[in-house]
Parts: sequence; structure tokens; C-alpha cells
Amino acid sequence: MKKISVLFTIFCFLLGNINFYGQDSENKWQFSFGVNAVDLDADTSTKLTEFFDIQDNWNVSKSPISMISLSKYCGNNISFSLSGSFNTISKYVPSAAANNGNPTNEFLAVDAMLKYDLSNVFTIVKWEPFVGIGPGYTWFDDQTYMTGNLSVGANYWFSEVFGLTLMADFKNNYDDIRESLKYDEGGTMRWSAMLSMKF
Repeated sequence: MKKISVLFTIFCFLLGNINFYGQDSENKWQFSFGVNAVDLDADTSTKLTEFFDIQDNWNVSKSPISMISLSKYCGNNISFSLSGSFNTISKYVPSAAANNGNPTNEFLAVDAMLKYDLSNVFTIVKWEPFVGIGPGYTWFDDQTYMTGNLSVGANYWFSEVFGLTLMADFKNNYDDIRESLKYDEGGTMRWSAMLSMKF
């Protein structure tokens, strides 16, 4: 929890030193906060329907705010973002459950992402879709590892300033330990729903 407090303090400091310009047409910053769910039983062999097996696979944080993100528009439909998320894991893949006795452990991830806005290509009603790619780092029980992330999501803006962001991230585990000993078997899905503000 100490890492989470430090992460949240850094984001609050950044926000405290930035002025909000809700009426400015060039709002280059976006701050988002909300909830996330983590699915450890997700890899390249997972069937599409299994990604949405909420009851058996999704670990949903009990905190009302378990993910925060800050991004800056760089130009040419590209943004750069930093995010942090935490969760409490109690649903494991079968092999990992057998290896570690299926305890409850904290899951903390910090990620960077280059995001490409697809709204110039197509817009679904008021939804603005995007895709992203980037590295991350995860702390999970006694395992810490780098990840390569692929993201897809969409923003829905209620006004010039406030909106909703939905996102799904596949996080590929690059730890060099044996596949059978990885708690996530090499891949993790993270689903998130966040309120967003442009400034």
C-alpha cells in the first residue's frame, strides 16, 4: 500500500501544478481515474468468450479508485500516457493456484503508453476509439517483471471537459522464470473504466 500512496501523491502533485482550461479548444492533457479488473487466466491461447468470464477469472478491486492515468497530446493523433493501477488478486489460473496455495495478494502495475487516436478514421456515435502500445512494470507478491502492453479503448465525452474512458490492456509477462512458475502463466488482461477530465 505504501507504493500506492506514493504513486497517488505524485499524480496529485502534478495536477496541483497544472491549470485547468475547460473552455480552451486545445486541451492537451487528460487525467483519468476509476476502477480496474485483472484477469490472470489470459494468454494467446485464451478463447474470446473466456476473456469475459467475470465470475471465475476477474479480480475486481474493492477500492472505488484503483487506477489513475495522466496523458499529454503530442500531435498527429498521438498521446503519451503514464498510469498506475492496483488490485487484490484471489482468482488464479489453475496451475498457479496449485503452486502457491491460492492466497490473496496485492497486484501493482505502472505503465507507459503511446496512444493513437482513431476518431479521425471512424467514430461510433460519440465514442472516440484508440489503440496503444508500451512497456510496464508489475509487482505481484514475490514476482516483479517487465511487461509489453497492447491496449484498445474509447473515450466518450459528456462535455468539453468531462468524459468516460473504457480500456482493455493485454500485458505480456517478460520475466525469465519458467512459464509454469509464473502466477499469470505469461499474460494478464486488465479491464478499466475511468472518469476523465481534459485540461
